[in-house]
Amino acid sequence: MKKNILILGLFLQYYLFSSSIIAQCPISAGTINFEETGWPGSTFTNFTGSTSFSNLSECLTVELQGSGALRYRVTGASPNVFLDLGSAGGTYSSHIIKSSNGSEFNLNSISLRVVNAAEDGITTTFTAKKNGATVGSTTSSVARATTSMVNLSGVSGFDDLDELIISGPTLGIRIFEMVFGVAASNNAPTASSFTATNGPYEDLTYTFSTSDFGYSDGDGDPLNNLLIESVPSAGTLYVDADNDDTYDGGEELSASDQISKADLDAGNLQYIQNGSTNTSFQFEVNDGIENSSGNYIASLNVLPVPT
Repeated sequence: MKKNILILGLFLQYYLFSSSIIAQCPISAGTINFEETGWPGSTFTNFTGSTSFSNLSECLTVELQGSGALRYRVTGASPNVFLDLGSAGGTYSSHIIKSSNGSEFNLNSISLRVVNAAEDGITTTFTAKKNGATVGSTTSSVARATTSMVNLSGVSGFDDLDELIISGPTLGIRIFEMVFGVAASNNAPTASSFTATNGPYEDLTYTFSTSDFGYSDGDGDPLNNLLIESVPSAGTLYVDADNDDTYDGGEELSASDQISKADLDAGNLQYIQNGSTNTSFQFEVNDGIENSSGNYIASLNVLPVPT
């Protein structure tokens, strides 16, 4: 799921991101600089196991795996403000930074240091994921005394991801800056018109499958929902809300109703007609961002009950 994200420098922080500065998700134009006035200092949280915090411009979520301390920190050195993930003897295997609503982003670079002297120059892995699948990966040596800027521009997968995993053995890091570019625009999904097969039969329930609708998406985004643009002129198209494979009052669909992929996968989109009138309905598919625009038709040629 892709949204246009204008180029910006985003400094990670804990308890700091103000919706008055950047209130939209996906991120719109703007730069947040830790060293501006008004940021609280030394906010400190201890945790054990897995924890997360969000509201990073109301768009990013950070998850930490391990135990130790997480804090937003102000020091006397330069740069003197950063997100500290792993000091105070913490042990971490990975840090996960992802969009809170599943929208994709383009990550140009990330600037960071390792915390512990023993990790100076450690090889750190940066993994890009989209819709749960790995789409890119790279490694870089990260220093302790100086900030390492890891350039991800041009690295396959990092121009269209919804989750970044930073991993390494016992990795404690300090993140100073993330720079985002313009994410690729979304391509609308497509579907296919079709004629129902093996039915429907008069006065018998007909069940649609997800594959009937011929969903395809050039960006690899999964089907989110089916939009009903017009309903059959005869019979009843409905969602079997109570899973009894029988039409019950209130289950019928109307134009502009949406059927979730979960309902499609469960076989809950059904049709029944007490008659023999051939009919059809019009539909579109949705990838979680936008609908298709093909005015697709599902044709229903009602057959007599076989004897």
